[in-house]
Amino acid sequence: MARDYYLPSNDEERATWLHNFAAKLPNLASKYGVTPEEVMDMQSSALYFDALIKYKNQSSAYQNAITDHRNAVRDGLNNGATLQALMPPMMMLPPPIAPGVFKRAKSIVNRIKANVSYLETEGSDLGIIGAEMSAIDTNNIKPVFFLRLVAGGHPEIVWTRQGMGALEIQKQDSDGKWHFLAIDTVPNYTDMEPLPASGQSAVWQYRAIYRLKDERVGQWSDVVSVTVTG
Repeated sequence: MARDYYLPSNDEERATWLHNFAAKLPNLASKYGVTPEEVMDMQSSALYFDALIKYKNQSSAYQNAITDHRNAVRDGLNNGATLQALMPPMMMLPPPIAPGVFKRAKSIVNRIKANVSYLETEGSDLGIIGAEMSAIDTNNIKPVFFLRLVAGGHPEIVWTRQGMGALEIQKQDSDGKWHFLAIDTVPNYTDMEPLPASGQSAVWQYRAIYRLKDERVGQWSDVVSVTVTG
């Protein structure tokens, strides 16, 4: 049976994968000819990449907090609410690493798998064997996605591939009609269409369908909504 690619596409999941790979690698380094320098590089890179992704997420949350703070300063608060102080995230990153950590990791993986003594049990322990792919029902597959506000209040459509090539995204106009927004090949997608006028809000609605080999497949997703503010 065919297998998925072993390396996750999501940054948070990649950070978890790299932690496991770096932790297990010393046990097999001698067998597969991985140098002590490479082992140390993977371990340092795992710590740095994890800290970097956490800082990125904290920074995104802080941008949303700035927007909420601005709105409160500008428009006031509901009865009983208090203005929350802005607390920027502290950058607590380990010593920097060389760029291209996953290129280096994949190079090590390729050498391990090419070794005549390679065992799949060891590959599974390292996390370098993808999960078995089940047959995809292209008639009924249906995207599931959620929305979050990033980039100064713009919606980000967070989706997964499920073995598909791309996601076609549509957005509903004010008159209730759907218009084409984007075909996204790399999760996730941020809608950078202009926000409402200052002080105004609107409900934006989205739906999506998978594409495979430039053709629509499966069913339209459920409609997902988010309130945006100018």
